[in-house]
Amino acid sequence: MRSSSQLLLNLVLIAAVAALFFLHFSQRSRIAYVESARVLEGYKAMQVAQATYQQEAAGWQANLDTLKQTVQQELDGYNRVRTSLPLAERAVREASLAKRQQQYFDYKKALGEKATTEEARLTGEVIQKADAFMRRYGKEHGYDIVFAATEAGTVVYGKEGMDITDEVIKAINE
Repeated sequence: MRSSSQLLLNLVLIAAVAALFFLHFSQRSRIAYVESARVLEGYKAMQVAQATYQQEAAGWQANLDTLKQTVQQELDGYNRVRTSLPLAERAVREASLAKRQQQYFDYKKALGEKATTEEARLTGEVIQKADAFMRRYGKEHGYDIVFAATEAGTVVYGKEGMDITDEVIKAINE
């Protein structure tokens, strides 16, 4: 009797383990990917950030061009009268021109650094918002994993229907 009850208990345990195994592994994970570059290109907030940066950069470039033109005009004026100037005045004007040219180069370098910093700030804020949105989107739509496909090749292949890029672009702009 004991061996038959133990056999029955073993069969029930085997059936329970098999059922749990089947239930656990038969549930398919919802996995998708987005083309992150396309999401950012299609994201209106990124387009606004890029337009804002382009407008600021155009203003900086105009200031730089004006300064360059002023320095060039001073240099041209000096070159026209240089031979008629006394040696002492020539030295003073050359030192002044050298200082103006250095100021131009320093300003150009500072603007380049400012442009890099400003672009990183503007786009960084948008990327953080997009990342937060994609996490929220994945949770709200029942995805277990959402991969970002990049030019570096994070996703080499994606089955048709797993790419939710267009859905994300539509939703992020709502």
